[in-house]
Amino acid sequence: MDFGTIADWADLIGALAVVASLIFLALQIRQNTSAVKAQTFAALSDRMSQSNVGPLSEYMAGVLKRGQESFEQLTEEEKISFSYWMLDRMMVYELLVGAPEATTPAILAGCDKNLRFLFGTKGVQEWWGTSAREDVSSTMRAYIENLLNDA
Repeated sequence: MDFGTIADWADLIGALAVVASLIFLALQIRQNTSAVKAQTFAALSDRMSQSNVGPLSEYMAGVLKRGQESFEQLTEEEKISFSYWMLDRMMVYELLVGAPEATTPAILAGCDKNLRFLFGTKGVQEWWGTSAREDVSSTMRAYIENLLNDA
């Protein structure tokens, strides 16, 4: 065997090693992507759970009920509580809407359904008509405006 043949074999083995390395790297990236998606989903779920804790108090449940009926009829203190809850909820939805790859179509559909319900109430529409729309990102503002226009 001459040096040319040995060099050809070495090139072939080197090329196969590069291909094997690329395949291994692709598998590692895929696994990492799946892990990141799972972590993001877990964080979003945890955030949503935390957002749901507020209404557990009798006071907050009453504020939410009255606020959905009419934001304008709430006391100033209740408006602050209601606004805080709504903005907290909007941040959660923004995370879901902004990272659709980290969730499932069913969860996004549930998000849409809940937003449509909330924004279908007189009180939330009144709240949105205040400066509240300025307190969310332009992406979320456009998303909500689109939902309202579809209704």
